[in-house]
Amino acid sequence: MNRPTESCRLILDRGRNIARWVCCNLGFAPDAIPDGQAVGFAIGQKLIGGLIYHDIRYDRDLWWTVYTTDKRWCTRKILKMIFALAFDFYKVKRISILVSKDNFSCLKLVEKLGFKREGRLRQYRDNGADCYIYGMLKSENLWKGNTMSKAIGKALGAGVASTSTYGSENNILNYLQNYDTSNYDKTLNNLTSYAANASNNLANMGNYNFNVAASDDARLRAEQATYNSYNNLLQPTFANQTNDLQARLANQGLSVGSEAYQRAMNDLQQNQNNALNQAAYQSVLNGQNAYSQSLQDQINSASFSNAAQSNYINQLLSALQNSISGYTNAMNQFNIQSQADNRIAQNKYLNAQAQSRAGNDFLNSAVSAAASAFMASDARLKENLKPVGRLDNGLTVYCFNFKGSAVSQIGLIAQEVEKIIPEAVYEGEDGFLKVNYDLACKTEEK
Repeated sequence: MNRPTESCRLILDRGRNIARWVCCNLGFAPDAIPDGQAVGFAIGQKLIGGLIYHDIRYDRDLWWTVYTTDKRWCTRKILKMIFALAFDFYKVKRISILVSKDNFSCLKLVEKLGFKREGRLRQYRDNGADCYIYGMLKSENLWKGNTMSKAIGKALGAGVASTSTYGSENNILNYLQNYDTSNYDKTLNNLTSYAANASNNLANMGNYNFNVAASDDARLRAEQATYNSYNNLLQPTFANQTNDLQARLANQGLSVGSEAYQRAMNDLQQNQNNALNQAAYQSVLNGQNAYSQSLQDQINSASFSNAAQSNYINQLLSALQNSISGYTNAMNQFNIQSQADNRIAQNKYLNAQAQSRAGNDFLNSAVSAAASAFMASDARLKENLKPVGRLDNGLTVYCFNFKGSAVSQIGLIAQEVEKIIPEAVYEGEDGFLKVNYDLACKTEEK
């Protein structure tokens, strides 16, 4: 089974070990570039390249010196970080680099990265070779991205909060976007138009009744009918009463025109008038009852008509209860999308903060390429040992190559570490000594 290809990662120089390694491999003295900051390119536990930032004039310019043994360092992620370190961290306006005239692969690479050839230094190298001067302005940077610390933090995997909509949000948004509201909107529009027309003509709003009136004709008919009924019954009775009274008065010897005769006839007439008045009162009472009844009939009729219209509208509204309007549908989509947008914006902010923190922690740390694991450092495996520096704890740092490999590296000798920090040395299954650089390079806190 093939092992997965390891990606290149950026490491910071500690104790100028990488800077000396670059100088050593370029044929310079170990401290030929005394100032500046170096970063290394590593795959697994193997250093494949280094870059020195030197002659730095903050806010103005700096120079690069680069040495690599493997083209896998040149990834978009690494390029963004090393350019960001120059333009964002040191805040320079240009980067300068020298390339030997006969180093064709390097010439091709720097031009591909966006550097512009600006001049030629004749017989500049120790061997008499010419060099070309290349420069890149900040405005010409092709590898812009996040700020330096954010770019490194992102490379370290910091800031992984979701910055996209959830599947459930996409599902409901897709459903709402395809939801047909035309029937609801058409019905609602018709009701709105009906209400507008009615408001413009409240006195004649369709079949609705806003006022009713009783029938005065019904009252008059009732009064007349009642009075006629009573009168038809009273007039024969009055005639009989008058005849009987006249006969009785004659038998009593009272003549017409006498005082007693006239008094008796007046009494009869008064009784008859009282009966007629009573009939008239009853007629008026019946007329009022007829008037009230006609009013109630009108009210009942209007109420029935209005209720019929209201029931029809209520049926329409009831039929719409499980539907939504286009406006409501749009607002539902807006609310879902705005909540998602707010969460995404917040997560992007949190990611940026996490990436910046991780990048700053990385830049401020003193972790080298081998700091997190044991590395083979047995003297029996190395050759061409050259001291290039010394750690604060007294251990010597060497430039060397492993036997059978022409690639120069830097590191410690396990046998020397074992004498000073024995707990940092471990014997592998192959019998060779390995060094835990975390322990070997640790300094005592003061």
